[in-house]
Amino acid sequence: MKSKILGVITGRYPLGCQAYSIDAETGKIIASHFCSNEVFAKSDLGFTEPSFTRLLNEPHSTEGFNRERRDTYSKLYPNGYTLEWVGNIENVDGLAELFNQNN
Repeated sequence: MKSKILGVITGRYPLGCQAYSIDAETGKIIASHFCSNEVFAKSDLGFTEPSFTRLLNEPHSTEGFNRERRDTYSKLYPNGYTLEWVGNIENVDGLAELFNQNN
């Protein structure tokens, strides 16, 4: 069975949001990123492809972050993994408590 990695936002601030990818079973942080908005956070943490960067016609840091995160996930979960973007950590009952207990 593949492991599940959840993408969560734990806080929103005037300059952006704090995002994490966490193990769905343990709540342990796998990667973190402070980002200007949720769209970039999803891409920077590897949950979506950074295809929007093609519109810029120049390289963007999102591409590097995305590749690094996916490499990390593959190393941690050699038998495979699935990604699910949750958004606000409070969207899933008990997830904030699990996160706080294990980090």
